[in-house]
Amino acid sequence: MGTRKEQFRHRLLTTFQVEAKDYINGILADLSTIDSSLDKGPLSDSALIEPVFRQFHNFKGASQAIGFDNVGRICQLSENILSAWKKQPAKANKTELSSIAESALSAASALNIDLVSSSTTSSRPTVSNQAFIANSSTILANRLLHNIVDKDEEDPFLQHLPEDMRSMVGALRRHVRSLGTDYHEFNNQLQSLLNEVKRARLAPVRPLLEELEIAARRITRQLAKKVRITITGGDLELDRSIIEALKVPLLHLVRNALDHGLESSEERLSLHKSQEGHLNLKVTSRGTGMMEFVVSDDGRGIQTEKVLAAAKQQGLISEGSEADSLDLIFTSGISTSSQVTELSGRGLGMAIVREKVEMLKGSVRVKTKIGEGTSFILSIPTSLATFEGLLIAVGNQLRVF
Repeated sequence: MGTRKEQFRHRLLTTFQVEAKDYINGILADLSTIDSSLDKGPLSDSALIEPVFRQFHNFKGASQAIGFDNVGRICQLSENILSAWKKQPAKANKTELSSIAESALSAASALNIDLVSSSTTSSRPTVSNQAFIANSSTILANRLLHNIVDKDEEDPFLQHLPEDMRSMVGALRRHVRSLGTDYHEFNNQLQSLLNEVKRARLAPVRPLLEELEIAARRITRQLAKKVRITITGGDLELDRSIIEALKVPLLHLVRNALDHGLESSEERLSLHKSQEGHLNLKVTSRGTGMMEFVVSDDGRGIQTEKVLAAAKQQGLISEGSEADSLDLIFTSGISTSSQVTELSGRGLGMAIVREKVEMLKGSVRVKTKIGEGTSFILSIPTSLATFEGLLIAVGNQLRVF
């Protein structure tokens, strides 16, 4: 039996390999779409480039966070090509496209990932027109039935029915009352089962925070910065799928804080700050089905004038615009960094953060003060929304009614 640290490392590697496989399959699927479009002529905009660019960016971050720097460098080379394509989509060509595809396959080889057994198709449950018609007919029949069953026994309509039919309606009334009792009992049991399933899906957020802490320490060594990292709230529980979905946005926020937010030791001393920067990862419960993840630093703060200048340079806002500069940081392509490194400079991280959080029906806001630091607050629901439906397998297809 290995040490707790070794067990945690093994769990990280196992999880990452599954995650990497998804990234690579997604990248190859997006490249195939671009390839098909190039068969018809040059690309006219960056709409097809953006998804694969984001996939590589997220894959790079995840790889570097767990120590696969060689995979990170492979992703960086593809990012460089895709970044040029985003600026001038017409430059996209099949030669470089093949090179990008080869880099994805090289990453798979480096991670010992078998792509042959992967399935790129999905059988998402759908409701066909025939099912809709059948469902509508059932609803109509139920309404007619209730119109008869709910009538008072002295209703003239029932009085004019033959004796045998009145007897059938009476029997039907008793049967419906019995079904109503059974339905309420079944519904209570179903709700109880759903609550049990939700509780079973809950997991502590501590492993996620520990994974972020490991990634943060790697980045601080890479940047040669002195940083004190604190984590709080690890005992709180959240739906496992939400925890998994939060890894990418939280990693982007940690990288952003360490690379952009916190100053070097020399700069901090010149500003009469402590030589050691502070990064805080905090999770709190709001008690109303919501949880807050806060990534904060005591660094330089966001220079809003630089954000506005970058937005104007990209043509996203015009001169004299009163746009919210803090909201602009979540726009793809906006970066205040003067150079592109393995860690940052693409102007993509914050856009991914908002996109991922909103997919979870959450929200993200930012607080900043020049010279004192920045806080990103993610408000996330504690469980995913559920809906009731009847799932039926028809051959190899799934249908929901």
